[in-house]
Amino acid sequence: GHVATHILLYAQLVTPDQVNHGLHTFVVPIRSPRTLLPYPGVSVTDLGEKIGLKALDNGFIIFNDYRIPKDSLLNRLADVSDDGIYSSRISDPIARFGIILSTLSSGRIKTFGLAVTLVRHATAIAIRYIAISNKKHATLLENPAHQVRLIPCLAIAYMGHIIHNELQTTQKRLLSSNQTLVQLGTELHAVTSAAKPVYTWLVRDCIRKCLEVSADNAYLTVSGLEDILLTSDPSYTYEGDNNVLIQQTTKWLLKLWPAAVQGKTIQFALQSANFLSNADQILKQKFAINCLVNFIDIQNIIEYYRWLTCYLLKLTYDRQESLREQETSIFVVNSSSQVYFSKSLATVYFLHYVLQTANEVISAVTDYASKEVLLKLLSLFGVWNLQKYAQYFYQGNYTSGPNFAHYLEDGILTLCRSLTD
Repeated sequence: GHVATHILLYAQLVTPDQVNHGLHTFVVPIRSPRTLLPYPGVSVTDLGEKIGLKALDNGFIIFNDYRIPKDSLLNRLADVSDDGIYSSRISDPIARFGIILSTLSSGRIKTFGLAVTLVRHATAIAIRYIAISNKKHATLLENPAHQVRLIPCLAIAYMGHIIHNELQTTQKRLLSSNQTLVQLGTELHAVTSAAKPVYTWLVRDCIRKCLEVSADNAYLTVSGLEDILLTSDPSYTYEGDNNVLIQQTTKWLLKLWPAAVQGKTIQFALQSANFLSNADQILKQKFAINCLVNFIDIQNIIEYYRWLTCYLLKLTYDRQESLREQETSIFVVNSSSQVYFSKSLATVYFLHYVLQTANEVISAVTDYASKEVLLKLLSLFGVWNLQKYAQYFYQGNYTSGPNFAHYLEDGILTLCRSLTD
């Protein structure tokens, strides 16, 4: 920006003995508070306006042999003495790194919340428009072709609102705790590293569908969709590239797989991956449902996602082990398994987290009518997202024959029609 006098900087901490202690956080003064001119050794350059965010300052900063005092180090977790001796409350550098990364979850949660707010507004505008648009004595909302495009967006909006509240609560607990919650911090980092990419992708597609079904109305400034579109597009770039960020989730899951294979107990506070303790039994399951009502039951949908997560985790792990026999570069190994393995794994893992967590929240709702609608929206969220991964259920011999695919399609149509009525 043009007026910031200090920044929070994440940088490698190297002590006088030339030991690199990894990523740490520093409060760095960059401008004189009196003149707002950069200090010697600091170059700050404006990058100009950003699409959809004209009022936001974008720029870059360069340091050239710039020295800062030792007190600039934020020392909640670690500190350096006057003699240059490093000390930390967390002896394990991996655990310490996980806690430091967990502080970055705040930005991802905020971006997640922005995406949810935008999809709520866009969906409300589009549904109201087609609900009053008549064609041959029926509203457009009664048309299944419009229902399957908009009602899933409504489900995404509702589930996103629930999960955003849960993530905010968890982050506040983590930041306000006097204890060092290592496991919670690393798990939250894994969840939010998938939450931001997955939901901004979902919201991007939903907003496009809202524009499409709103027809000419969408391009009237008064509709409000223009502002939503211009605000949403830049948000996909916040906190880094989605395809890179989501790899953080995959790496965390891959570290859990050897323990899962050995049948060890996997226990985390958010319970996002606890089911991996039973991975062996889950992978032995076969599809045995023979009616649509049971297929779209939320407990069964959660079971589909658990099998799918275990299957994709095994595929990704085996794929990377195979690549390691051919490649010495870790970058090549990770990038070569990203497109058809890692990305799908992290996405499905987060979708399972949404279903499991939202189901717990909705189960506590006391108003029966509201609870019934919310459960239908949750089931729709599950089956609508599941159709993108139907091929894995056949590939992994979880099912055979046409029933699974037919139930997916019929389930989406049935839930959309029921929610519209």
